[in-house]
Amino acid sequence: MHSQALLSCIFKTVTVFRHMKRVNVFKGYQLILWVFLSVVLITALILVFVQFQSRVLGEQTQIKTQVKESIANLAVLLGKARNGLYATRDELEFYLNNEQAQATSPLLSYAREDSSQQFFHLDNLPKKFQKKVGNLTGLGRLATDQPAIKQALSASLYVSPLLNSIMQKNSGATLAYAFFRKKSFINLHPFIPSKDFRFSPELLKLSYTAYPRSSPADKTKRSVKWTDIYQDDAGNGLMISAYIPFFIQDQEEGILGLDLTIDSLNATIARSQRELGTLFVTTRNQQLLAHPQLISSRDSILPVAAAFPKSIKEVSAKKYPGYVMNDFIIEGNYWIYSERIPNTSWKITYLVNYWEIYLSIFRDLGLNTAFILGTIFILLFFTNRYAQKRFISPATSLVEHIQNEHAHLPSKAYQVPKQWRHWFEVISKIFMENRSLVEELKVNNEELEYKVAKRTREVTTQNEELRQNQEEITSQRDYIATQNKTLKQKEEKIQQSLKAALTIQHALLPADYSFRAFFAHYFVIYRPRDVVSGDFYWLWQKSPTELTMMVGDCTGHGIPGAFMTMITSTLLDRITRINKVKEPAVILSNLHTEIKNVLRQEETNSNAGLEGIVLCMKKQSNTYAITYASARNRAFFITPDQEEIQSLECSRSFIGGVGKNARHFSNYTVTLPQNTLIYLGSDGYADQNDVDRRKIGRQRLTKVLQEVHQKELDEQKQMLEKYLEKHMKNTDQRDDILLVGIQL
Repeated sequence: MHSQALLSCIFKTVTVFRHMKRVNVFKGYQLILWVFLSVVLITALILVFVQFQSRVLGEQTQIKTQVKESIANLAVLLGKARNGLYATRDELEFYLNNEQAQATSPLLSYAREDSSQQFFHLDNLPKKFQKKVGNLTGLGRLATDQPAIKQALSASLYVSPLLNSIMQKNSGATLAYAFFRKKSFINLHPFIPSKDFRFSPELLKLSYTAYPRSSPADKTKRSVKWTDIYQDDAGNGLMISAYIPFFIQDQEEGILGLDLTIDSLNATIARSQRELGTLFVTTRNQQLLAHPQLISSRDSILPVAAAFPKSIKEVSAKKYPGYVMNDFIIEGNYWIYSERIPNTSWKITYLVNYWEIYLSIFRDLGLNTAFILGTIFILLFFTNRYAQKRFISPATSLVEHIQNEHAHLPSKAYQVPKQWRHWFEVISKIFMENRSLVEELKVNNEELEYKVAKRTREVTTQNEELRQNQEEITSQRDYIATQNKTLKQKEEKIQQSLKAALTIQHALLPADYSFRAFFAHYFVIYRPRDVVSGDFYWLWQKSPTELTMMVGDCTGHGIPGAFMTMITSTLLDRITRINKVKEPAVILSNLHTEIKNVLRQEETNSNAGLEGIVLCMKKQSNTYAITYASARNRAFFITPDQEEIQSLECSRSFIGGVGKNARHFSNYTVTLPQNTLIYLGSDGYADQNDVDRRKIGRQRLTKVLQEVHQKELDEQKQMLEKYLEKHMKNTDQRDDILLVGIQL
């Protein structure tokens, strides 16, 4: 079986090769290889792009970090100056505002006036005190006899060591001083002789320009402030000054100041300078305060435009004040990133050509990417060479060998690896066996075609027989359909006749007003089994106080029973209305005789007849006198003063049927009070079965009547019908049902 399956597979393969051209079936391999290389290259470029974006974001993060580091370094430098001025101001104000601390400094004894008595100084101070105390120079005479002047001079000498300490702790500091503007003198550090520097009216006037007086509403009036950049007159170059006012009883008395060269700021900025880009600081007046290349203490003041390259100088100089802080702004080929320096009005800015950053990133990524791609290409090259030699070339030769075998061409000697030679031999053997198999298949096909033709003729004959049988079946089906149509028409006529019979039967039954003329309340449950019924009820009211009533159950149901009810009703009218028979027993006897005569039962041997009860009622003052006779029909009554149901007597004789021509029935008399309930009917209600074939029975019927007799008669009817429906659920009605309830 396995060899046959293999041969079948090879045969299909050879059939495919029959329709193939002699082409290289592995030419798609080169295309696959190039597609793979393209995917690798595109993937590498995507990865390079993603990594490039990540590196760009990283560079921006480093720039922000570098700016924050520079701000932190500047905060350390400027913080030393601020903290020193705050500490000195606190000590000075404590001395000026507390009388107990106001002691005259012994160093005031070295103070002298010049020969013109226009200013005073401490030039005579011994050298050992000069470094700690500094010099003191002021306008006018040395009025040591005035307490306020004496107090101010002593206070300035008191804080001199602190001013000296500020000088020592702040690199780049050239001068520290306590400027008493109201008293017109100044204490200078380091010590400068009065011949080199003296207090003058011009200096006092200039101080109000350089160090504006604080406004009373200024919330920062007690904070350290910084001046604009300026050219120092003493030859120290470009400088800035930190100053803070001091007060006597909330009145500004003067300022404490510290002069710094911008070289210290430049040195701090230079330490944070990156390889690419430039970091610089500007003042609120858009002047360069610190720049690693453009500005030093020996240069002149430069505007911020000098920090920008020519390509964006004009645009950036105009937009610079409005640049958003803490965000990268692009102008031309440059990123501009700025932040505010806390506790100053200065701004620090980083400027870099982003193409330089891009090229730096490309240099780093290019080497890695080139190495990875080169490695991949080398691996693919050697993999391709190996695949060509070990698989593709032998497989191509094998395909060519198969095509030659199929074309019956002589075999060639192929140079292939040893493990491939076996397959060449297998293919040659398979083709040889296949040729033998093809010849055998031709013979088998001819034999099979003969058998198929023979079988086809047999099937054609059988199909003709089946067609004839089908025509016969179709003819019979049409005949049955015609008969069904005829039966349906007859059934419709029968149903119409039954409906007419039902109308006639209802017309013969007593109408509603016949009951209401004599009884207070009543109900009738009347259910034929087959459209018309063999049960009936009959009334004849002889006078307002007398009424004769009969309830009967005729033999059979449906049409036979309905005919019996019509005959019985007609005979009752003749017996009572025409023959004037009044006694119930006589009425039943006469009815028996009349039915036997009308139906000629002795001749036809018919047993048709009925069961029933006749009641003759007479109204009295508060009672009813009832005379009745019964033929196998039992009635029930319940009086108002009793709770138990009682039954009326009945005989076992049957009305009609084969037998005696005359039958005698007995009269019974009973007197019942008003509101007594009487229940009359056929045995259809009691004999109705459920799905388990269990009847309701007379005992259960009396129990149901016992339960409902307290209700109004209309409600009793509903409850009795509901009980009947529940009992006969999922089963058919067995017999005609009649149940009449009356209230005297």
